[in-house]
Amino acid sequence: MNALLLSLAITTSSPMAVDLLPDLSVWRDKLFDNAIDTTTLAGRTLVRLSTGTPNDGLGRLELRGGAIVGTQQNVNQRVFRDDGTWWERPAGTFTYHPQHNHIHFDGWCRYRLRAKNTDGTPGAVLAQGQKTSFCILDLTIFNTSNPNYSSNPFYGGCGATTQGLTPGWADVYGKSLTDQWVDVTGIADGDYFLEAEVDPDNWILEADETNNIERIPYHLGAPPPLTADAYEENDTKAVVDGRPEAGLNSPNLGIVNGLRNINLTMQAADDDWFKFRLNAAGGAGDYVGITSTFSTGDIDLRLYNSAGTQIGASESGTNTEQITLSGRPAGTYYCRIWPYSGTNSGYTFTIKPSGNLPPTVTMTQPLIPIYVERSYATFPIGWTTTDPEGDPRRIAIWRDRDNVFDKTTELISGYDNLPATDLLVNMNTAEMAPGNWFYFLRVSDGGLAATTVTRRPVIIYIKGDWNFDGHVHQDDYDAAWGGRGRAGMIRLMTQKRLAILDYDRDGDVDNIDEMLMLDDIEHHH
Repeated sequence: MNALLLSLAITTSSPMAVDLLPDLSVWRDKLFDNAIDTTTLAGRTLVRLSTGTPNDGLGRLELRGGAIVGTQQNVNQRVFRDDGTWWERPAGTFTYHPQHNHIHFDGWCRYRLRAKNTDGTPGAVLAQGQKTSFCILDLTIFNTSNPNYSSNPFYGGCGATTQGLTPGWADVYGKSLTDQWVDVTGIADGDYFLEAEVDPDNWILEADETNNIERIPYHLGAPPPLTADAYEENDTKAVVDGRPEAGLNSPNLGIVNGLRNINLTMQAADDDWFKFRLNAAGGAGDYVGITSTFSTGDIDLRLYNSAGTQIGASESGTNTEQITLSGRPAGTYYCRIWPYSGTNSGYTFTIKPSGNLPPTVTMTQPLIPIYVERSYATFPIGWTTTDPEGDPRRIAIWRDRDNVFDKTTELISGYDNLPATDLLVNMNTAEMAPGNWFYFLRVSDGGLAATTVTRRPVIIYIKGDWNFDGHVHQDDYDAAWGGRGRAGMIRLMTQKRLAILDYDRDGDVDNIDEMLMLDDIEHHH
Protein backbone atom coordinates (compact mmCIF):
# COMPACT_ATOMS: atom_id res chain seq x y z
CA MET A 1 0.00 0.00 0.00
CA ASN A 2 1.23 3.51 -0.78
CA ALA A 3 1.93 4.95 2.69
CA LEU A 4 1.92 8.57 1.49
CA LEU A 5 -1.43 8.09 -0.26
CA LEU A 6 -2.89 6.45 2.86
CA SER A 7 -1.54 9.23 5.05
CA LEU A 8 -3.01 11.95 2.87
CA ALA A 9 -6.40 10.26 2.91
CA ILE A 10 -6.42 9.97 6.70
CA THR A 11 -5.12 13.45 7.48
CA THR A 12 -7.76 15.14 5.31
CA SER A 13 -10.56 13.12 6.88
CA SER A 14 -12.78 14.34 9.68
CA PRO A 15 -12.09 12.58 13.02
CA MET A 16 -15.74 11.52 13.04
CA ALA A 17 -15.80 10.21 9.44
CA VAL A 18 -17.37 6.77 8.91
CA ASP A 19 -16.41 4.16 6.31
CA LEU A 20 -19.16 3.56 3.71
CA LEU A 21 -18.62 -0.15 3.14
CA PRO A 22 -20.01 -2.31 0.34
CA ASP A 23 -22.08 -5.40 1.20
CA LEU A 24 -21.73 -8.32 -1.22
CA SER A 25 -24.11 -11.26 -1.50
CA VAL A 26 -25.29 -13.90 -3.99
CA TRP A 27 -28.56 -13.22 -5.84
CA ARG A 28 -30.51 -16.42 -5.14
CA ASP A 29 -32.96 -16.11 -8.04
CA LYS A 30 -30.11 -16.21 -10.58
CA LEU A 31 -29.04 -19.68 -9.41
CA PHE A 32 -32.26 -21.14 -10.81
CA ASP A 33 -30.89 -20.42 -14.30
CA ASN A 34 -28.89 -23.64 -14.64
CA ALA A 35 -28.44 -26.50 -17.11
CA ILE A 36 -26.55 -29.76 -17.63
CA ASP A 37 -23.60 -29.63 -20.05
CA THR A 38 -21.95 -32.80 -21.41
CA THR A 39 -20.13 -31.26 -24.40
CA THR A 40 -17.67 -28.64 -23.08
CA LEU A 41 -15.34 -31.17 -21.40
CA ALA A 42 -15.16 -34.58 -23.07
CA GLY A 43 -16.49 -37.33 -20.83
CA ARG A 44 -17.51 -34.91 -18.06
CA THR A 45 -20.91 -33.80 -16.77
CA LEU A 46 -21.12 -30.16 -15.72
CA VAL A 47 -23.87 -28.23 -13.95
CA ARG A 48 -23.72 -24.77 -15.52
CA LEU A 49 -25.22 -21.94 -13.45
CA SER A 50 -25.74 -18.22 -13.67
CA THR A 51 -24.59 -15.96 -10.84
CA GLY A 52 -25.65 -12.51 -9.67
CA THR A 53 -23.50 -10.64 -7.14
CA PRO A 54 -25.16 -7.47 -5.78
CA ASN A 55 -23.68 -4.69 -3.69
CA ASP A 56 -26.37 -3.60 -1.22
CA GLY A 57 -24.07 -1.69 1.10
CA LEU A 58 -23.85 2.07 1.61
CA GLY A 59 -20.53 2.43 -0.21
CA ARG A 60 -19.13 1.64 -3.62
CA LEU A 61 -16.94 -1.42 -4.07
CA GLU A 62 -13.93 -0.12 -6.01
CA LEU A 63 -10.99 -2.36 -6.96
CA ARG A 64 -7.91 -0.66 -8.44
CA GLY A 65 -4.90 -2.25 -10.12
CA GLY A 66 -1.51 -1.78 -8.47
CA ALA A 67 1.90 -3.30 -9.00
CA ILE A 68 2.29 -5.96 -11.73
CA VAL A 69 3.86 -9.20 -10.51
CA GLY A 70 4.43 -11.74 -13.27
CA THR A 71 1.12 -12.41 -15.04
CA GLN A 72 -0.90 -10.84 -12.24
CA GLN A 73 -1.57 -7.36 -10.93
CA ASN A 74 -1.99 -6.56 -7.23
CA VAL A 75 -5.36 -5.06 -6.33
CA ASN A 76 -6.22 -2.38 -3.78
CA GLN A 77 -9.75 -1.85 -2.48
CA ARG A 78 -10.58 1.83 -2.21
CA VAL A 79 -12.81 2.42 0.86
CA PHE A 80 -14.87 5.60 0.72
CA ARG A 81 -15.92 7.62 3.78
CA ASP A 82 -18.94 9.79 4.46
CA ASP A 83 -16.87 13.01 4.44
CA GLY A 84 -15.69 12.47 0.85
CA THR A 85 -12.26 11.02 1.67
CA TRP A 86 -11.05 7.48 1.08
CA TRP A 87 -8.30 5.03 1.96
CA GLU A 88 -6.95 1.86 0.34
CA ARG A 89 -6.10 -1.67 1.44
CA PRO A 90 -4.69 -4.79 -0.35
CA ALA A 91 -7.46 -6.99 -1.82
CA GLY A 92 -6.19 -9.81 -4.02
CA THR A 93 -5.10 -9.82 -7.66
CA PHE A 94 -6.22 -9.18 -11.23
CA THR A 95 -5.33 -11.58 -14.07
CA TYR A 96 -5.55 -10.84 -17.80
CA HIS A 97 -7.97 -13.21 -19.55
CA PRO A 98 -7.23 -13.52 -23.29
CA GLN A 99 -10.65 -15.16 -23.89
CA HIS A 100 -12.37 -11.92 -22.86
CA ASN A 101 -9.55 -9.46 -23.71
CA HIS A 102 -9.59 -7.78 -20.28
CA ILE A 103 -8.56 -8.24 -16.65
CA HIS A 104 -10.61 -10.27 -14.16
CA PHE A 105 -10.61 -10.14 -10.37
CA ASP A 106 -9.27 -13.52 -9.22
CA GLY A 107 -11.46 -15.82 -7.14
CA TRP A 108 -14.63 -13.72 -7.11
CA CYS A 109 -16.99 -16.71 -6.75
CA ARG A 110 -16.93 -20.40 -5.94
CA TYR A 111 -19.67 -22.98 -6.71
CA ARG A 112 -20.52 -26.22 -4.90
CA LEU A 113 -22.90 -29.17 -4.97
CA ARG A 114 -23.90 -30.22 -1.44
CA ALA A 115 -25.61 -33.34 -0.19
CA LYS A 116 -29.13 -33.06 1.19
CA ASN A 117 -29.43 -34.56 4.66
CA THR A 118 -32.42 -36.67 5.68
CA ASP A 119 -33.80 -33.72 7.66
CA GLY A 120 -33.62 -31.48 4.57
CA THR A 121 -30.58 -29.48 5.69
CA PRO A 122 -27.42 -28.99 3.57
CA GLY A 123 -24.79 -31.70 4.01
CA ALA A 124 -21.26 -32.38 2.84
CA VAL A 125 -19.69 -30.77 -0.24
CA LEU A 126 -19.73 -33.44 -2.96
CA ALA A 127 -18.35 -31.37 -5.84
CA GLN A 128 -16.78 -27.95 -6.12
CA GLY A 129 -16.00 -25.71 -9.07
CA GLN A 130 -12.78 -23.78 -9.31
CA LYS A 131 -12.86 -20.21 -8.06
CA THR A 132 -14.13 -18.14 -10.98
CA SER A 133 -12.74 -14.77 -11.94
CA PHE A 134 -15.05 -11.89 -12.82
CA CYS A 135 -14.72 -8.60 -14.63
CA ILE A 136 -16.76 -6.71 -12.03
CA LEU A 137 -19.14 -4.00 -13.24
CA ASP A 138 -22.68 -2.62 -12.82
CA LEU A 139 -24.95 -4.69 -15.07
CA THR A 140 -28.42 -4.78 -13.54
CA ILE A 141 -30.38 -3.01 -10.83
CA PHE A 142 -30.78 -4.93 -7.58
CA ASN A 143 -32.33 -2.56 -5.03
CA THR A 144 -33.59 0.93 -5.86
CA SER A 145 -34.44 1.53 -2.18
CA ASN A 146 -30.76 1.41 -1.18
CA PRO A 147 -30.12 4.88 0.37
CA ASN A 148 -27.13 5.45 -1.96
CA TYR A 149 -28.63 3.92 -5.11
CA SER A 150 -28.19 5.95 -8.31
CA SER A 151 -29.83 5.32 -11.67
CA ASN A 152 -26.50 6.31 -13.24
CA PRO A 153 -24.13 3.47 -12.31
CA PHE A 154 -20.51 4.43 -11.60
CA TYR A 155 -18.90 1.31 -13.12
CA GLY A 156 -20.56 1.02 -16.53
CA GLY A 157 -17.66 -0.68 -18.33
CA CYS A 158 -15.00 -3.32 -17.75
CA GLY A 159 -12.16 -0.98 -16.79
CA ALA A 160 -8.55 -1.78 -17.62
CA THR A 161 -7.37 -0.82 -14.12
CA THR A 162 -10.52 -0.01 -12.10
CA GLN A 163 -13.61 -2.16 -11.56
CA GLY A 164 -16.44 -2.12 -9.03
CA LEU A 165 -20.08 -2.16 -8.01
CA THR A 166 -22.33 0.81 -7.21
CA PRO A 167 -24.75 0.50 -4.24
CA GLY A 168 -28.03 -1.06 -5.38
CA TRP A 169 -26.48 -2.60 -8.52
CA ALA A 170 -25.35 -6.16 -9.32
CA ASP A 171 -22.98 -7.94 -11.66
CA VAL A 172 -24.40 -10.98 -13.47
CA TYR A 173 -22.48 -13.81 -15.13
CA GLY A 174 -24.56 -16.07 -17.40
CA LYS A 175 -24.27 -19.83 -17.27
CA SER A 176 -22.71 -20.01 -20.76
CA LEU A 177 -19.53 -18.18 -19.69
CA THR A 178 -16.21 -19.89 -18.94
CA ASP A 179 -15.90 -21.64 -15.53
CA GLN A 180 -19.58 -21.10 -14.65
CA TRP A 181 -19.94 -24.74 -13.64
CA VAL A 182 -19.54 -27.54 -11.11
CA ASP A 183 -18.20 -30.86 -12.40
CA VAL A 184 -20.66 -33.54 -11.14
CA THR A 185 -19.29 -36.47 -13.13
CA GLY A 186 -20.01 -39.76 -11.33
CA ILE A 187 -22.44 -38.31 -8.79
CA ALA A 188 -25.71 -40.26 -8.64
CA ASP A 189 -29.01 -38.72 -9.68
CA GLY A 190 -30.95 -37.30 -6.78
CA ASP A 191 -31.80 -34.24 -4.71
CA TYR A 192 -29.00 -31.89 -3.63
CA PHE A 193 -28.24 -28.22 -2.98
CA LEU A 194 -26.52 -25.98 -5.52
CA GLU A 195 -24.48 -23.30 -3.77
CA ALA A 196 -22.52 -20.15 -4.66
CA GLU A 197 -20.19 -18.04 -2.51
CA VAL A 198 -18.92 -14.56 -3.35
CA ASP A 199 -15.46 -13.50 -2.11
CA PRO A 200 -14.65 -16.99 -0.78
CA ASP A 201 -11.11 -15.93 0.29
CA ASN A 202 -12.42 -12.87 2.17
CA TRP A 203 -10.34 -10.32 0.26
CA ILE A 204 -13.03 -7.63 0.38
CA LEU A 205 -13.75 -5.44 3.39
CA GLU A 206 -17.54 -5.21 3.62
CA ALA A 207 -20.36 -4.40 6.02
CA ASP A 208 -21.66 -7.96 6.49
CA GLU A 209 -19.58 -11.12 6.03
CA THR A 210 -22.43 -13.50 6.93
CA ASN A 211 -24.48 -13.21 3.72
CA ASN A 212 -21.91 -14.23 1.11
CA ILE A 213 -23.31 -17.75 0.54
CA GLU A 214 -26.63 -18.67 -1.07
CA ARG A 215 -28.02 -22.02 -2.17
CA ILE A 216 -31.07 -23.56 -3.83
CA PRO A 217 -32.55 -27.09 -3.89
CA TYR A 218 -31.31 -28.90 -6.99
CA HIS A 219 -32.40 -32.16 -8.65
CA LEU A 220 -29.57 -33.85 -10.54
CA GLY A 221 -30.70 -36.12 -13.35
CA ALA A 222 -33.63 -36.46 -15.70
CA PRO A 223 -36.98 -34.72 -15.04
CA PRO A 224 -39.69 -36.77 -13.28
CA PRO A 225 -40.92 -39.79 -15.26
CA LEU A 226 -43.40 -38.86 -17.96
CA THR A 227 -46.86 -40.21 -17.19
CA ALA A 228 -50.12 -39.72 -19.05
CA ASP A 229 -52.22 -36.90 -17.61
CA ALA A 230 -55.86 -37.28 -16.54
CA TYR A 231 -57.24 -35.82 -19.82
CA GLU A 232 -55.90 -38.57 -22.11
CA GLU A 233 -56.92 -39.68 -24.64
CA ASN A 234 -57.21 -36.31 -26.37
CA ASP A 235 -54.79 -36.67 -29.28
CA THR A 236 -57.17 -35.54 -32.07
CA LYS A 237 -60.10 -33.20 -32.61
CA ALA A 238 -62.34 -36.16 -33.43
CA VAL A 239 -61.52 -37.88 -30.13
CA VAL A 240 -62.28 -34.71 -28.15
CA ASP A 241 -65.62 -34.24 -29.98
CA GLY A 242 -66.59 -37.72 -28.81
CA ARG A 243 -65.86 -37.05 -25.12
CA PRO A 244 -68.69 -35.82 -22.83
CA GLU A 245 -69.00 -32.05 -22.53
CA ALA A 246 -67.87 -30.83 -19.08
CA GLY A 247 -67.42 -34.44 -17.91
CA LEU A 248 -64.90 -35.48 -15.26
CA ASN A 249 -61.38 -35.05 -16.73
CA SER A 250 -62.95 -34.51 -20.14
CA PRO A 251 -60.95 -32.40 -22.67
CA ASN A 252 -64.36 -31.22 -23.95
CA LEU A 253 -64.51 -28.51 -21.29
CA GLY A 254 -67.87 -26.91 -22.06
CA ILE A 255 -68.47 -23.25 -21.17
CA VAL A 256 -65.45 -21.47 -19.66
CA ASN A 257 -66.38 -18.13 -18.15
CA GLY A 258 -63.55 -17.73 -15.63
CA LEU A 259 -59.82 -18.38 -15.36
CA ARG A 260 -59.04 -22.05 -15.98
CA ASN A 261 -55.59 -23.64 -15.43
CA ILE A 262 -55.05 -27.30 -16.33
CA ASN A 263 -51.82 -29.15 -15.47
CA LEU A 264 -50.69 -31.59 -18.17
CA THR A 265 -47.81 -33.59 -19.65
CA MET A 266 -46.70 -33.76 -23.30
CA GLN A 267 -45.94 -37.10 -24.97
CA ALA A 268 -43.32 -37.08 -27.73
CA ALA A 269 -45.63 -38.26 -30.52
CA ASP A 270 -49.08 -37.12 -29.30
CA ASP A 271 -50.95 -33.83 -29.53
CA ASP A 272 -53.19 -32.51 -26.73
CA TRP A 273 -56.55 -31.15 -27.99
CA PHE A 274 -59.12 -29.23 -25.93
CA LYS A 275 -62.60 -27.97 -26.82
CA PHE A 276 -64.35 -25.11 -25.00
CA ARG A 277 -67.17 -22.58 -25.40
CA LEU A 278 -67.23 -18.84 -24.72
CA ASN A 279 -70.61 -17.37 -23.81
CA ALA A 280 -69.43 -13.80 -24.58
CA ALA A 281 -67.11 -12.16 -27.06
CA GLY A 282 -63.46 -12.04 -26.07
CA GLY A 283 -62.12 -8.77 -24.68
CA ALA A 284 -58.74 -7.10 -24.84
CA GLY A 285 -57.34 -9.13 -21.94
CA ASP A 286 -58.64 -12.56 -22.95
CA TYR A 287 -56.31 -15.32 -24.15
CA VAL A 288 -55.37 -18.98 -24.25
CA GLY A 289 -51.81 -19.95 -23.31
CA ILE A 290 -49.35 -22.59 -22.16
CA THR A 291 -46.43 -22.33 -19.72
CA SER A 292 -43.91 -24.86 -18.41
CA THR A 293 -41.28 -24.92 -15.67
CA PHE A 294 -39.32 -27.58 -17.57
CA SER A 295 -37.01 -26.63 -20.43
CA THR A 296 -37.24 -30.07 -22.04
CA GLY A 297 -38.84 -30.25 -25.46
CA ASP A 298 -40.48 -27.42 -27.38
CA ILE A 299 -44.28 -27.25 -27.25
CA ASP A 300 -46.44 -24.92 -29.34
CA LEU A 301 -50.06 -23.75 -29.41
CA ARG A 302 -52.73 -23.28 -32.10
CA LEU A 303 -56.35 -22.03 -31.95
CA TYR A 304 -59.23 -23.22 -34.19
CA ASN A 305 -62.83 -22.10 -34.67
CA SER A 306 -65.88 -24.37 -34.46
CA ALA A 307 -65.33 -25.55 -38.06
CA GLY A 308 -61.82 -26.67 -37.28
CA THR A 309 -60.16 -23.82 -39.22
CA GLN A 310 -56.96 -22.49 -37.68
CA ILE A 311 -57.39 -18.87 -36.58
CA GLY A 312 -54.32 -18.31 -34.40
CA ALA A 313 -50.90 -19.72 -33.51
CA SER A 314 -48.04 -19.13 -31.07
CA GLU A 315 -44.90 -21.07 -31.97
CA SER A 316 -41.79 -19.54 -30.39
CA GLY A 317 -38.68 -21.43 -29.32
CA THR A 318 -39.80 -21.55 -25.67
CA ASN A 319 -42.52 -23.35 -23.74
CA THR A 320 -44.46 -20.17 -23.01
CA GLU A 321 -47.05 -19.41 -25.71
CA GLN A 322 -50.16 -17.16 -25.86
CA ILE A 323 -52.93 -16.44 -28.36
CA THR A 324 -55.34 -13.58 -27.82
CA LEU A 325 -59.12 -14.11 -27.71
CA SER A 326 -59.78 -10.41 -28.20
CA GLY A 327 -62.54 -9.87 -30.75
CA ARG A 328 -63.40 -13.56 -30.97
CA PRO A 329 -67.21 -14.00 -30.91
CA ALA A 330 -69.09 -16.19 -28.47
CA GLY A 331 -69.06 -19.80 -29.60
CA THR A 332 -67.03 -23.02 -29.74
CA TYR A 333 -63.24 -23.20 -30.07
CA TYR A 334 -60.47 -25.79 -30.08
CA CYS A 335 -56.87 -25.59 -28.89
CA ARG A 336 -54.13 -27.90 -30.09
CA ILE A 337 -50.95 -28.16 -28.02
CA TRP A 338 -48.36 -30.08 -29.99
CA PRO A 339 -44.74 -31.21 -29.50
CA TYR A 340 -42.51 -29.37 -31.95
CA SER A 341 -39.68 -31.45 -30.47
CA GLY A 342 -39.15 -33.79 -27.51
CA THR A 343 -41.33 -34.39 -24.47
CA ASN A 344 -42.34 -32.22 -21.53
CA SER A 345 -42.89 -33.55 -18.02
CA GLY A 346 -45.26 -30.80 -16.99
CA TYR A 347 -46.98 -27.76 -18.46
CA THR A 348 -50.05 -25.65 -17.69
CA PHE A 349 -52.80 -24.89 -20.21
CA THR A 350 -54.62 -21.63 -19.38
CA ILE A 351 -57.88 -20.16 -20.65
CA LYS A 352 -58.42 -16.54 -19.54
CA PRO A 353 -61.82 -15.45 -20.92
CA SER A 354 -62.21 -12.13 -19.11
CA GLY A 355 -60.67 -9.49 -16.90
CA ASN A 356 -56.97 -9.01 -17.50
CA LEU A 357 -55.77 -6.32 -19.92
CA PRO A 358 -52.31 -6.49 -21.50
CA PRO A 359 -49.36 -4.35 -20.37
CA THR A 360 -47.46 -2.03 -22.70
CA VAL A 361 -43.73 -1.52 -23.11
CA THR A 362 -41.71 1.15 -24.91
CA MET A 363 -37.96 0.99 -25.43
CA THR A 364 -36.26 4.27 -24.50
CA GLN A 365 -32.68 3.29 -25.36
CA PRO A 366 -30.89 2.53 -27.54
CA LEU A 367 -32.85 4.37 -30.26
CA ILE A 368 -30.04 4.68 -32.83
CA PRO A 369 -27.42 2.21 -34.13
CA ILE A 370 -24.53 1.98 -31.67
CA TYR A 371 -21.12 0.31 -31.84
CA VAL A 372 -20.05 -1.48 -28.64
CA GLU A 373 -16.65 -3.09 -28.10
CA ARG A 374 -17.06 -6.68 -26.97
CA SER A 375 -15.83 -7.44 -23.43
CA TYR A 376 -14.56 -3.87 -23.02
CA ALA A 377 -17.82 -1.91 -22.82
CA THR A 378 -21.43 -2.42 -21.81
CA PHE A 379 -24.47 -0.71 -23.29
CA PRO A 380 -27.79 0.29 -21.69
CA ILE A 381 -31.27 -0.95 -22.54
CA GLY A 382 -34.00 1.26 -21.10
CA TRP A 383 -37.77 1.10 -21.13
CA THR A 384 -41.05 2.40 -19.83
CA THR A 385 -44.03 0.15 -19.17
CA THR A 386 -47.64 0.48 -18.05
CA ASP A 387 -50.50 -1.85 -17.16
CA PRO A 388 -54.20 -0.86 -17.27
CA GLU A 389 -54.90 -2.54 -13.93
CA GLY A 390 -51.57 -1.58 -12.35
CA ASP A 391 -50.45 -5.22 -12.18
CA PRO A 392 -46.79 -5.90 -11.24
CA ARG A 393 -44.73 -6.74 -14.30
CA ARG A 394 -41.48 -8.54 -15.18
CA ILE A 395 -39.15 -7.90 -18.11
CA ALA A 396 -37.19 -10.45 -20.14
CA ILE A 397 -34.56 -9.47 -22.72
CA TRP A 398 -34.02 -11.49 -25.90
CA ARG A 399 -31.69 -11.07 -28.88
CA ASP A 400 -31.64 -12.08 -32.53
CA ARG A 401 -29.76 -11.30 -35.72
CA ASP A 402 -32.97 -9.89 -37.21
CA ASN A 403 -35.91 -7.97 -35.77
CA VAL A 404 -38.41 -10.87 -35.94
CA PHE A 405 -39.36 -12.65 -32.71
CA ASP A 406 -39.37 -16.35 -33.65
CA LYS A 407 -37.70 -19.68 -32.84
CA THR A 408 -34.23 -18.25 -33.51
CA THR A 409 -34.69 -15.49 -30.92
CA GLU A 410 -32.53 -16.20 -27.86
CA LEU A 411 -33.48 -15.46 -24.25
CA ILE A 412 -30.41 -13.90 -22.61
CA SER A 413 -29.25 -15.70 -19.49
CA GLY A 414 -29.28 -13.42 -16.45
CA TYR A 415 -31.74 -10.97 -18.06
CA ASP A 416 -34.80 -13.21 -18.09
CA ASN A 417 -36.77 -12.04 -15.04
CA LEU A 418 -36.12 -8.35 -14.31
CA PRO A 419 -38.50 -6.07 -12.37
CA ALA A 420 -40.17 -3.82 -14.93
CA THR A 421 -39.85 -0.92 -12.48
CA ASP A 422 -36.05 -0.93 -12.87
CA LEU A 423 -36.39 0.89 -16.25
CA LEU A 424 -32.71 0.33 -17.10
CA VAL A 425 -30.13 -2.44 -17.35
CA ASN A 426 -26.55 -2.59 -18.65
CA MET A 427 -25.78 -5.46 -21.02
CA ASN A 428 -22.65 -7.57 -20.56
CA THR A 429 -20.98 -8.05 -23.97
CA ALA A 430 -18.40 -10.70 -23.01
CA GLU A 431 -20.34 -13.61 -24.55
CA MET A 432 -21.79 -11.76 -27.56
CA ALA A 433 -20.57 -12.68 -31.03
CA PRO A 434 -19.48 -9.77 -33.27
CA GLY A 435 -21.96 -8.26 -35.72
CA ASN A 436 -25.47 -6.82 -35.73
CA TRP A 437 -27.90 -7.71 -32.95
CA PHE A 438 -31.49 -6.68 -32.31
CA TYR A 439 -32.75 -6.73 -28.72
CA PHE A 440 -36.33 -7.53 -27.69
CA LEU A 441 -38.08 -6.47 -24.49
CA ARG A 442 -40.92 -8.78 -23.45
CA VAL A 443 -43.03 -7.56 -20.52
CA SER A 444 -45.55 -9.80 -18.75
CA ASP A 445 -48.06 -9.14 -16.00
CA GLY A 446 -48.29 -12.87 -15.28
CA GLY A 447 -51.10 -13.34 -17.79
CA LEU A 448 -50.53 -11.34 -20.96
CA ALA A 449 -47.28 -10.17 -22.53
CA ALA A 450 -46.17 -7.40 -24.88
CA THR A 451 -42.98 -7.22 -26.94
CA THR A 452 -40.94 -4.43 -28.51
CA VAL A 453 -37.61 -4.43 -30.34
CA THR A 454 -34.73 -2.02 -30.90
CA ARG A 455 -35.40 0.13 -33.97
CA ARG A 456 -31.79 -0.14 -35.12
CA PRO A 457 -29.15 -2.80 -34.45
CA VAL A 458 -26.50 -2.82 -31.77
CA ILE A 459 -23.18 -3.60 -33.47
CA ILE A 460 -20.80 -5.66 -31.33
CA TYR A 461 -17.19 -5.39 -32.52
CA ILE A 462 -13.58 -6.29 -31.73
CA LYS A 463 -10.79 -3.79 -32.39
CA GLY A 464 -9.40 -4.43 -35.89
CA ASP A 465 -12.05 -7.04 -36.82
CA TRP A 466 -13.31 -5.22 -39.91
CA ASN A 467 -15.31 -8.16 -41.30
CA PHE A 468 -16.83 -9.20 -37.92
CA ASP A 469 -15.61 -12.80 -38.06
CA GLY A 470 -14.21 -12.68 -34.51
CA HIS A 471 -10.52 -12.53 -35.52
CA VAL A 472 -8.03 -9.87 -36.64
CA HIS A 473 -6.22 -10.89 -39.85
CA GLN A 474 -4.48 -9.36 -42.83
CA ASP A 475 -7.72 -9.32 -44.79
CA ASP A 476 -9.21 -6.99 -42.14
CA TYR A 477 -6.27 -4.61 -42.62
CA ASP A 478 -6.53 -4.74 -46.43
CA ALA A 479 -10.25 -4.01 -46.35
CA ALA A 480 -9.96 -1.19 -43.81
CA TRP A 481 -6.79 0.55 -44.95
CA GLY A 482 -5.95 -0.51 -48.48
CA GLY A 483 -6.80 0.93 -51.87
CA ARG A 484 -7.46 4.63 -51.24
CA GLY A 485 -4.23 6.07 -49.87
CA ARG A 486 -3.39 6.84 -46.25
CA ALA A 487 -4.56 10.46 -46.22
CA GLY A 488 -7.87 9.59 -47.81
CA MET A 489 -8.48 6.70 -45.41
CA ILE A 490 -7.77 8.86 -42.38
CA ARG A 491 -10.13 11.57 -43.60
CA LEU A 492 -12.92 9.05 -44.26
CA MET A 493 -14.17 9.04 -40.66
CA THR A 494 -17.28 6.86 -40.39
CA GLN A 495 -18.75 5.53 -37.15
CA LYS A 496 -17.58 2.02 -38.05
CA ARG A 497 -14.06 3.22 -38.86
CA LEU A 498 -13.72 5.18 -35.63
CA ALA A 499 -15.05 2.31 -33.49
CA ILE A 500 -13.04 -0.54 -35.02
CA LEU A 501 -9.77 1.18 -36.01
CA ASP A 502 -9.25 3.64 -33.13
CA TYR A 503 -6.89 1.30 -31.30
CA ASP A 504 -5.56 3.92 -28.87
CA ARG A 505 -9.11 5.20 -28.18
CA ASP A 506 -8.14 8.87 -28.60
CA GLY A 507 -11.15 9.79 -30.75
CA ASP A 508 -9.50 9.69 -34.18
CA VAL A 509 -7.93 7.24 -36.61
CA ASP A 510 -4.35 7.97 -37.64
CA ASN A 511 -1.06 6.29 -38.48
CA ILE A 512 -0.56 5.25 -34.84
CA ASP A 513 -3.77 3.19 -35.03
CA GLU A 514 -2.55 1.64 -38.27
CA MET A 515 0.72 0.55 -36.66
CA LEU A 516 -1.15 -0.82 -33.62
CA MET A 517 -3.40 -2.87 -35.91
CA LEU A 518 -0.36 -4.29 -37.75
CA ASP A 519 1.18 -5.21 -34.37
CA ASP A 520 -2.09 -6.90 -33.40
CA ILE A 521 -2.10 -8.95 -36.62
CA GLU A 522 1.54 -9.97 -36.09
CA HIS A 523 0.78 -10.94 -32.47
CA HIS A 524 -2.14 -13.17 -33.49
CA HIS A 525 0.00 -14.97 -36.05
